[in-house]
Amino acid sequence: NEEWLEYTFILNISIPYWPIINEKLTLIKLNSNVEIYIIDNGKICLENNENIYKSNSTVNLNEYFDLFITVQEKFIQIYLNNNLEIDIKINDDQFNIKSNRIDLFKETDLRKNTTNENTLRISLKSITYLNRSISIDDRNSPILTIPPFLILGSNLLAMGYKKSWIKSVVKTYKTSNIAIIHKILYEQKEEFIKRDIENHRKRYLKILTS
Repeated sequence: NEEWLEYTFILNISIPYWPIINEKLTLIKLNSNVEIYIIDNGKICLENNENIYKSNSTVNLNEYFDLFITVQEKFIQIYLNNNLEIDIKINDDQFNIKSNRIDLFKETDLRKNTTNENTLRISLKSITYLNRSISIDDRNSPILTIPPFLILGSNLLAMGYKKSWIKSVVKTYKTSNIAIIHKILYEQKEEFIKRDIENHRKRYLKILTS
């Protein structure tokens, strides 16, 4: 697997409510030791090997906000709506991404988020990934691109969407934008389930009549 020492994430998301007391809402897991999440008072947290760094500002409910995360060789910075909230020095490879898989919005410990699976937790408007670090002033540069689908598509599978559904949306709508794909899958999930049931019924009847 390729290892990334410097990179940038820009998320534009909204949440309807904060986690309940002593729980969290995971936003992104960079590797096995580093994750970024929201806690019950609406603050952004960066956790690294049991060290927890919190933002001063809180996230406003039901409003889209920008989360800008940039990692360089010597520091990681997290901005909330253009305000620098977390600035940590780095002296080793603890923030390196060493996998082709990056987990977004995935709870690895379900005891830390007991939200019903049918309840909307996060609304995603856009996401940008760069395999290099940029400054907050460069965020509107035309060089920014939508993240490769092959890198982030695994998160759609982790959300419970089937591979065939994802391929169908990509082919039909001719898009690799994960935000658009997720929106379509979320809105048409019941239709995909009905289609799978009907296809299964047809295959079963074909076997019986052959």
